[in-house]
Amino acid sequence: VRFLLFVYSDEPMTFSQEEIQLIKEISLELSVALMHIEKAGKLEKLLFEDQLTGLKNEKYMLNALKHEIETVREGDLVLALIRMDISNFSVINHKFGYFVGDSILREVGRRLSNFKDRSVGTVARIGPDEFALSCHLRNIPEIHRIILGLRELFEKPFSLPDGPSIDLEFSMGISFFPQDAKNAEDLMGAAGFALKRAKREADGGIAFYSDKDTKELLSKVKFLDILERALSQNRFLLYYQPKFSLKNEKPTGFEALLRLKEEDGSVVAPGKFISVLESSGLIKRVGYWVVEEVTSFLKKINALDPSLNLSFNISVNQFKDKRLIEVIRKAVSKEGVDPGRLQVEVTEMVLMEAGDEAIEILEAIRDMGIEISIDDFGTGFSSLVYLKRIPADTLKIDKSFVMGLPYNKEDFEIVRAIVLMARSLGKRVVAEGVERRDQLEVLKAMGIDEAQGFFFSKPIPEGEALRLIDAKIKDAKK
Repeated sequence: VRFLLFVYSDEPMTFSQEEIQLIKEISLELSVALMHIEKAGKLEKLLFEDQLTGLKNEKYMLNALKHEIETVREGDLVLALIRMDISNFSVINHKFGYFVGDSILREVGRRLSNFKDRSVGTVARIGPDEFALSCHLRNIPEIHRIILGLRELFEKPFSLPDGPSIDLEFSMGISFFPQDAKNAEDLMGAAGFALKRAKREADGGIAFYSDKDTKELLSKVKFLDILERALSQNRFLLYYQPKFSLKNEKPTGFEALLRLKEEDGSVVAPGKFISVLESSGLIKRVGYWVVEEVTSFLKKINALDPSLNLSFNISVNQFKDKRLIEVIRKAVSKEGVDPGRLQVEVTEMVLMEAGDEAIEILEAIRDMGIEISIDDFGTGFSSLVYLKRIPADTLKIDKSFVMGLPYNKEDFEIVRAIVLMARSLGKRVVAEGVERRDQLEVLKAMGIDEAQGFFFSKPIPEGEALRLIDAKIKDAKK
């Protein structure tokens, strides 16, 4: 018995023979209908599901892609299709047998099913040793994050039944809608073409349908590997650019700026690598490290001079990280520093991209006692709107306006207007990019509180920053 139909009455002998017969007929019809639904479900499973791995099959993937194309078209997104092939899988089957080969395929399917990335749409097995997954991306460079995630997913060796573990390599072919194809079938074909190219080049290779994409994106993927190694080898470091009071030209604190130390010992500025960090999601892990380093350095400088403050930057992806607040809170507690001596810098463009989520995080940071500074102020498109909503303490005038001082009238008037507005709202003003004495004198005359730039000091390593503080202390004793 699979189903039961109950008909109940408070009175005995309520139902006539005709009614009982009718109930039996209804029960029979319901049974037939339910059996049909059950069989249809089993049939659908046979038609659209791979029986070995439990993933969807190629037929399902093609149908899903048709719907996903409409979704990304409406959302102005990019749809990426990745086709993956296990390198030399026929050799594995020949050496270990089909039973082992099937167990490996099931494990590949399990790992792909557990691949956690918000952009992943459909995952399927579309060939004997070939898999595919679709991704909804805001832009093409976001594919770096997916590739990195897939590499991490399969870097753990595959255990063989009653035998050793083996490492697998996967070739990847990638195509994009609408750049490479206009429909599901062509998108699948374009990714297949790219996969063939990847397999020709090398085991574990990656290729894109577009030659241009292949050259540009593969260079970024390789650079991403370099950044991964740099993080694991502790080759990221912070430089510190001093800020100076314009009342006495004494240092008041520092801004922490990210740098990368290459294997040859040279130090690279963030312009070369920050966009790759952002697009891959690696920025979150680097960001956690920055918070720990900043609080550690703040403890050192406040031991020498408790009046000094230290600022650091937050990117748009960090604003979307729910762990950020807890990471900051733990770092402040661990080092025992005064949160009032910390300052978070965020640009207008980041705020506009992150939206209301950024406002909530900034309010939580401010509640910890940490100050908020709007960096590159004046370069965004809605400064006044965000200035009203953001719990900011300081405005940093972008260096593009400082460069033209004192001779460019437009720059002069913009800076003067920012200062007047900040004063009326009770906010402090910092000018960045000061390179000459005449610029400094104009900024002083306007009543700006602090400044930083090459006129005072370039960004310097931690040791030099500590010596600068020591020199300030010695000078004060004279």
